[in-house]
Amino acid sequence: MRSYWKGPYFNTNLLNSIFAKRDKTIKQSKQLTFYTRDRSSTILEALNNNIVALYNGKKYFHIKMRPEYVGYKLGELVYTKKTAVFKKKRNKKKKNFKK
Repeated sequence: MRSYWKGPYFNTNLLNSIFAKRDKTIKQSKQLTFYTRDRSSTILEALNNNIVALYNGKKYFHIKMRPEYVGYKLGELVYTKKTAVFKKKRNKKKKNFKK
C-alpha cells in the first residue's frame, strides 16, 4: 500500500505520451491506443475511453479503459501465467475374460 501523501504512482513517460497524443487528435473522435510494459502504474481518469496495450511478457493485450478501472493497477487486468490445462482421462474398456 502506497502512502496517501505520495499519491498514486504513474509512469511519467506514459502520462506525457497520453497528453501529447490527445493534443494531436483532439479534433478526431477516435480512441487512442497506448503501448506500455509498465504494469505497476495506477489507472488514472486520463485513460478513460482509450485503449491500453499491456505487455504480459509474451504479447500485448488491448484493453479498453472504463471508469470502473480507475484506481486499480494496470497489471491487475492482464494475467502473466498460463492456466493449467489437464488431459482428460479416458475410460479404459473392460475386457471380457471367459472363465
